[in-house]
Amino acid sequence: MDLGVSEELIQELPLDLQPEHGVIMVYGAILEQVVAAAGVVGDSAFPVALDSGFVLLGAAPDLALLDGRILAVATRADEFSTEHFAYLKRLGKVMPGSQTVYYLENVVRLVRGGMQFPVSGVSPTAGIPVAEQTWKVLGTLF
Repeated sequence: MDLGVSEELIQELPLDLQPEHGVIMVYGAILEQVVAAAGVVGDSAFPVALDSGFVLLGAAPDLALLDGRILAVATRADEFSTEHFAYLKRLGKVMPGSQTVYYLENVVRLVRGGMQFPVSGVSPTAGIPVAEQTWKVLGTLF
């Protein structure tokens, strides 16, 4: 699966570089956007992210611009819950009649569920998980 960033993460290498040598990347447009890395547990994001691998995370300031992108979302079951969960999901469209509830799809399979992303002045919808923090996934490390 192509995240649309893997090509950008790989810098053009000198012709004399042997394939068995490692390369340290210290600069790149995508790497400049990284604000965090997260460990992956489980295989629900396979083949985009492997169990025990890492995802590189960047800020996700405007959900409207991230339709179809893979996000890392830290959430709680509802606005009153104290238990938190984290997911890698593909952002879908906003649910009809809502400003805050979006469809989230599994990274590979098109299985949908809903999650609400708080909007100032809009009351949360009861019974739908609430996103606490959201990042766009910039790439993966295997």
